[in-house]
Amino acid sequence: MGYNLPEARWSPTVSYRVSYFSGDDPATSTYERWDPLLSGGTGEQWVQGANHFKVVQDSNVIAHRLQARLKVAPRVELVPQLWAFKADQLNNIGGNPALSLLDDDELGYEANLTVKWFKSKNVYVHGHIAYTIPGDGVREALDGSAKDWLSAMVFVRYAF
Repeated sequence: MGYNLPEARWSPTVSYRVSYFSGDDPATSTYERWDPLLSGGTGEQWVQGANHFKVVQDSNVIAHRLQARLKVAPRVELVPQLWAFKADQLNNIGGNPALSLLDDDELGYEANLTVKWFKSKNVYVHGHIAYTIPGDGVREALDGSAKDWLSAMVFVRYAF
């Protein structure tokens, strides 16, 4: 669900997305956990959060994303995102071994900012910063040792 205001300053768009990737229900004899196989991309596409994706991948997670797009200059776009992550099942077997059994379905929260600079037809610069707060499910599974973390990345693509 989203809204686009192309005539407003910076041509903002705002959207909300919920993504559901099943976990395994231990009450059944079938292993139902969603297996993303070769998942990739960005949080604007398939990956659920820049940092949080490294914790649970795209399995056993319900991800809520609020996103904006702001065209702040003819060749520069900002993409802020807010994420909330919950586990589908407390049984997380098949995922990160440190998080195989969860006591709480709250996995965490994340705030991201992506900057895209289309310098020329051949040069694209992509910068990203993400701040993640582990939820009670992750904190408890790691005996309270999980801490907030920050990551940053810059990517330059030259096409010829």
